[in-house]
This record gives sequence, C-alpha cells and structure tokens, in this order.
Amino acid sequence: MNLKKSIKTGFAIRDKNQQELAEFIGKKQATVSYYASGRVDPPLSVVVKIADFFGVKTSTFIEWGEYEIN
Repeated sequence: MNLKKSIKTGFAIRDKNQQELAEFIGKKQATVSYYASGRVDPPLSVVVKIADFFGVKTSTFIEWGEYEIN
C-alpha cells in the first residue's frame, strides 16, 4: 500500500491541493505535506477522510497507490 502515490494520484485526478485537503480533514497543511511525501502514513481514520475528500471509496483510494501516474 503506497498512500503517497494514492494522494498524488488524487491530487492529479481531482485537481485539488494540499491546503484544500488539510482543511477538509481538519489537519495542518504541514501534516498533509508529510502524508503526501510519504514521510508519515496517516491513520486509517484519516485515510477514510482523504478518500471522502477525493470522492471515492477507501478501497479505490488505496488502489490508486498501485498505479503509476505521469
């Protein structure tokens, strides 16, 4: 499971940014930056919120981490 890739894919597909995600999940932008860089993995409860932000099921969001984006 590569949540870093999942987050990057979500940003690319949905044309969203870290600040918007941070506001949606109730975290600081710096925390989202750690998630997006792979420095810190979010807890499952946050992964569910991130999937909601991108408008997909949690399983779909996790699957995004398995694909390469250009």
